[in-house]
Amino acid sequence: MNKKKTSVLLAAALLFAAAYIIVGLRISDQAKEIVRTAMMPPSMIQANMTKEVYNELYPPMRRMTGYEDSYEQDRHQYGIKGFPLHLFFVAKVTVENRYDGDRLGFLEEVELGVKWRKGQWVATDVTTLP
Repeated sequence: MNKKKTSVLLAAALLFAAAYIIVGLRISDQAKEIVRTAMMPPSMIQANMTKEVYNELYPPMRRMTGYEDSYEQDRHQYGIKGFPLHLFFVAKVTVENRYDGDRLGFLEEVELGVKWRKGQWVATDVTTLP
């Protein structure tokens, strides 16, 4: 290969890697927002998850007793584990979800399946692991 072809291929690979990382970071931010929103009462549901995902994440819907009906941000910690695997329009991401309330506390891993819909990432599938 000549130097020009090598330079073009290297630039294309770097551009692809940068795009992959940027999209992955955006997915990470949206996944954290989904987990945060899912801890709130149903009236606070946004269009960033399906009803089924919300029902699997919202503590009272999971029959967790002792959960305060008002979300307390200072009692909730969450963060991304690893880097999201994605194909630009679909992704799998794992979020560590911890809540330390007065009467209820839990630590779990939340595996979200997300899809790009109407300009935002929407959670369409969820699995929780203790």
